[in-house]
Amino acid sequence: MRTNDTNPTPLTDHIADTNPEAANDLEKGLYALCLPVPDESQYLKRRHKDYLVPVTRCGVTLHIKQTTEPAPITPHDRILQPLGEFRSKHWRIRILPGVHLRSNEEEAKQLRETLMKDGIDFHDDVVQNVGNLPYKTPEFPNGVSVVIDPDATSANAHFNPLGHPNPDAPQQQLYAELRQEFASAIAAPTTDEMRQDMRAFWKLCEAKRKPEGAQEPALVAGWQNVQKVYGGDSRSRNLKDIAANYAPSISQHWISFDRNQPRRDATGVPVLG
Repeated sequence: MRTNDTNPTPLTDHIADTNPEAANDLEKGLYALCLPVPDESQYLKRRHKDYLVPVTRCGVTLHIKQTTEPAPITPHDRILQPLGEFRSKHWRIRILPGVHLRSNEEEAKQLRETLMKDGIDFHDDVVQNVGNLPYKTPEFPNGVSVVIDPDATSANAHFNPLGHPNPDAPQQQLYAELRQEFASAIAAPTTDEMRQDMRAFWKLCEAKRKPEGAQEPALVAGWQNVQKVYGGDSRSRNLKDIAANYAPSISQHWISFDRNQPRRDATGVPVLG
């Protein structure tokens, strides 16, 4: 195992110390998603076998968790819903859209009260778990506030699943195209085809992160503008630094992938020779 600072240890190496099968499973899953394995400087360990990897280039966060539980997210407009979810034997990888991280205590309180009325307990209602969608309204001039950690909420006996989500809600308007692209990619029949489709998904994320003209971005890297420190141990650091560490790895991975793809004609058919 690599332990020095110049060669940080990959996440899969840490996992392999206790569960080689799970480590191999995660490596295969990230490969299928056209992503490199993050090393120890490129992820935040939230809880036991629970990791966050911010991807600034695409304005998304990878939530990687070792679990076999279904754990569906409560379907509510004010809880951030993933762009997609990939499952393997040992792992669940969610792609969460990036939002602004500028909420305050008052917004967190109002959000908790709104969710409570709808039968949802916001049991970890710290302001760090609240963000703002890049979607402003007269009621929400800073952007509609949402819970950014779905695990911080749970539906109670009064929740009515038929009332949400609203098909015209901001999240649907912001992310519908991305969710469709992701769903299509993971339905590919082979790993190679899935990687090609996932590369197209990541390119679409990049386009939504930095759209042309005056259009507002649908994906934002909110962690770039805050200095909040996460984690309770000696490795505590902010997401901006973690994202900066992962950026070269993901760039190299995609450059290599793109370079090895065959040239295609206007219809998408590979051109030989």
